[in-house]
Amino acid sequence: MVERSSPRVTLNALAEYLTVPAGRRRSIVSEQKNPKAFRVAYYAEAEDAIIGALAGVSADDHLDRGRAKIQALPTVKEWDVARRDTQLEAIEAARAFIQTPQAAALRELKMVRQRTPPLLIGGVSVSVRPELIVQSSEGVAVGAVKLYLSKTSALTEERARYAGAILQVLVEKLNPDSGVIHSKCLVLDVFARRLYLAPRTHHRRRQDISAACAEIAAIWSAEGA
Repeated sequence: MVERSSPRVTLNALAEYLTVPAGRRRSIVSEQKNPKAFRVAYYAEAEDAIIGALAGVSADDHLDRGRAKIQALPTVKEWDVARRDTQLEAIEAARAFIQTPQAAALRELKMVRQRTPPLLIGGVSVSVRPELIVQSSEGVAVGAVKLYLSKTSALTEERARYAGAILQVLVEKLNPDSGVIHSKCLVLDVFARRLYLAPRTHHRRRQDISAACAEIAAIWSAEGA
């Protein structure tokens, strides 16, 4: 285990924190404070293919190449086999989503890959890391897309709304004059094949996010967190 000295959470962890009972909240902070020293990105190959499919002009080609790459992964252990098979399911779930009417909203957007700095909220560094940034025709950031990849735990409506609100805050930080568009801050639950739009009104959720981060910072510094 590697203990982090300063408060830091991922977007997914923060969105979960905002929607679970108090008992689970402390566990989330502990997991973020003491992450495993080494952890393979479980969906790395599938995620890369899905991002390319969403942003590219030939979605099936990106997904087919991703599928081939996943099938070529070594499967020495049972865990390797499970990871391969789950990633293949993610590829096909994304393929099915791209055929739905919801996906039309994505195809109309100009999206690019772009590394983003973490947000600092209430003394906590929030690693948002959207997979894609949505740009205006002038190349200005107006939105972002975040993938949610979990076969066993579907994203809830409320958790997705908090994630969308966090995306909005990030885009505002990237370009304060851009005029963030809520309908272009999107969270895609790949396995559920469902696209969530950030809430149109977000004042209360932003207050909740700030309060949660202040609470996380307090728990982080407490003995035994």
